[in-house]
Amino acid sequence: MSDNENVNKVMYFLDRVKVNPVAEDKPQEPPMPANLNIRNYNFTLNAFYLFLSTVIIIIAFIGSVYLIAFYNPQKPLPAVAAKHYTNTITVEEAENYKSTVHAIAKCENKHYNTIYAELRKKFNYVRYRDLDKETYTQALLYLKPRICTGQTAKAK
Repeated sequence: MSDNENVNKVMYFLDRVKVNPVAEDKPQEPPMPANLNIRNYNFTLNAFYLFLSTVIIIIAFIGSVYLIAFYNPQKPLPAVAAKHYTNTITVEEAENYKSTVHAIAKCENKHYNTIYAELRKKFNYVRYRDLDKETYTQALLYLKPRICTGQTAKAK
């Protein structure tokens, strides 16, 4: 037998034989420091990752809500907007309404905001400049009897 054959036989034998069966069944763990508990470390790391991902999700949600609200404001449909603007009173009618309310307030010796508040409650509107024409005519018909003449204003 030559030396090569002997080496091949030895190598074949060593390949078949388990040299350290304990090491092959159970891999050795690296040594840990005595004060570090690996379970607590993993829990802390997982809790941190959970917290971080939750914060990122919340920021993304708030950001998306903000972007949707900013770039897509709720606007009325064009047909609704056109109807709204065609049905509102003109600037001259608004000035007429304002002067009528101020005249009644002066006549009744009240502040004009008191009269406006009364009219807002009665006719259910927010701003008199945004009144529709039907409410405007109803409000003027309601205010007409309250307008005092020059003699009754001086008597009061």
